[in-house]
Amino acid sequence: MIPFLYLTAVYFEADLPGIKTGDFTLRYENQYLTIAAKRDETQEQKEDNYVHRERRYDQFQRSIYVDNILEDKIDAKFNDSFHSVT
Repeated sequence: MIPFLYLTAVYFEADLPGIKTGDFTLRYENQYLTIAAKRDETQEQKEDNYVHRERRYDQFQRSIYVDNILEDKIDAKFNDSFHSVT
């Protein structure tokens, strides 16, 4: 996650490949902005005499201390695997 500080805003960018919109959460508590994401993936390959299954579970969480911001002005955008928070 890369924080940028502007005169009127704090801007964060996070590149989270493979994470879909519904798989991440954003919350602001006690002056900490937390971005968390979970991914649960299952692959299955069926052959004549066997079935091959693989499961993957990933979890990510990052908290950054940010004070003096207006909680109701927090805005998040998602584009494929790229997230931005202002």
